[in-house]
Amino acid sequence: MEKDELIQKVKEYTYYLTDEYLEEVCKGLLQIKDTNLFFEKCYENDAVYTSESPCSFICDSVTHSHKYRELILKKYENDCIYKFCEKMLFDSSYIRRREALIIICDTLNIHRIKCKKILEDYFIFVIENDPLLLYDYIMEFTWLYAYEIRIKRNLYSKILKLNNEYANLILLETLDDLSIPLFSSNGLLKYKISSKLARNQNRCVNLFAKKMKKNMIIRNYKKKIDTKKYILGNGRLEFSNIMFMNKTENYNKDDFINFYLNYVKKNF
Repeated sequence: MEKDELIQKVKEYTYYLTDEYLEEVCKGLLQIKDTNLFFEKCYENDAVYTSESPCSFICDSVTHSHKYRELILKKYENDCIYKFCEKMLFDSSYIRRREALIIICDTLNIHRIKCKKILEDYFIFVIENDPLLLYDYIMEFTWLYAYEIRIKRNLYSKILKLNNEYANLILLETLDDLSIPLFSSNGLLKYKISSKLARNQNRCVNLFAKKMKKNMIIRNYKKKIDTKKYILGNGRLEFSNIMFMNKTENYNKDDFINFYLNYVKKNF
């Protein structure tokens, strides 16, 4: 298969999403000398909010069970494709930065040790420059290191030390989205953080933390639908929708935080 044809097939993967299509493209990819350069080429000249992103293919090529999976994993490992992702983490496009983060955390379990410092350092960039990415950062990072409680505890501690209203709300949202037993190491950590934030002086942080803490100890609370719990996520989604309608991949940090906090306060 010619390289240009393979690039197009990678970009069109989301139109098919079948194992047969995935295997065909993986077979062609195994013949590529350098996957870093290949995937960079896949991202060239993408239209704004294009549906032909390579992200889904890259993730599925290692997370789906197919006959070329082990060979693809080995090739990604040998080619160190985290280097391609690392460069894209600082792309001018928010969408590409988000996809790079997803690729690293969802597919590169083979590079968990090498990527640990990259991801830990990236936290500073997210806080200072890309707050819209904070939810995804926390969720992806804690998924990658799901069985390493110390690493997760360090991340949560860094967020709490910021004493930042927005960061605290996003932390609460990510913890609330995790369905974990109370009497487990992760459950007790979640309860401890919610207890700490329930004493926070900020009203929204305080109320949401109290609600989450209460829900953790009510065994059947999931049977009751509480629309208020979706307000934090809706604030981010509303802003993302505005970006989509305006066909832009960039945003102003202060504008987003002001929009988000006003949305939460208005609807809470």
